[in-house]
Amino acid sequence: MRILALDDARQSKQSLLEAVRLGSSDAAVYDFSEPEPMLEFARVNPCEAVFVRLPMRQGDGMAIARRLKRLQPRINLIFVADSGTYAAEALELHASGYLLTPLTPDKIAAELADLRYCGAPEKDVRLRIRCLGNFDVCLADGTPLYFSRSKSKEAFAYLVHRRGSACTIREIAAILFEDKPHDLRQQRYIQKIISCMMQTLRAAGAESVIQKRYNSIALDVSRVDCDSYNFSRLDHETASAYHSEYMLPYSWAETIPSYYLWMK
Repeated sequence: MRILALDDARQSKQSLLEAVRLGSSDAAVYDFSEPEPMLEFARVNPCEAVFVRLPMRQGDGMAIARRLKRLQPRINLIFVADSGTYAAEALELHASGYLLTPLTPDKIAAELADLRYCGAPEKDVRLRIRCLGNFDVCLADGTPLYFSRSKSKEAFAYLVHRRGSACTIREIAAILFEDKPHDLRQQRYIQKIISCMMQTLRAAGAESVIQKRYNSIALDVSRVDCDSYNFSRLDHETASAYHSEYMLPYSWAETIPSYYLWMK
């Protein structure tokens, strides 16, 4: 394994390198104090992971990470900081990890054992989903996905929230309509909502993200990239230091952040 380490402060760089080398004894570690030499090295040398110390004195660490990701889209970005200040930006970059100081070899080893990209072919991502804040769905290329019915979008949001667990149609109806009786009229309405949801996904070429069986429906989490799923991969202390809203439009999601955001 090839690992890059970028830190432009002498004292913190030494502790970063010591922890990385002890936590990855079988890896080749290439350390840099300046971003440009690191980027030049990355142009011709594929690497599995990079540790970037934040903040940087010689530039915007996040901007440098974006440039590096353009050179190597499947490199695992692991940020190191003294607080969770940059956690939201790390999420947007689909970072593999975010570590709070002080670093230890055990922390480094744990991150390297659970990398976002592990050398296998990239999963067949059909949708990119945002749950932190408002709920939004895009195609893999970033094109927004529009649902013809707001309830269809809410039904899809609930499936995302369930994180691959199967739901019955009646269960979804109970979430969407709360205390209203589950009579024949409601059954027909919920069937229409699910049908519209599937039509929207089918038209976008993303029908495969849904797994349907008799009276059961679930999200195939391997085919989506979701920020709340990704957040659970961050360092536990970092996640606890970052506060965000979750699926703001939906009342049933009001108490959910403690479940998604602080889990490990």
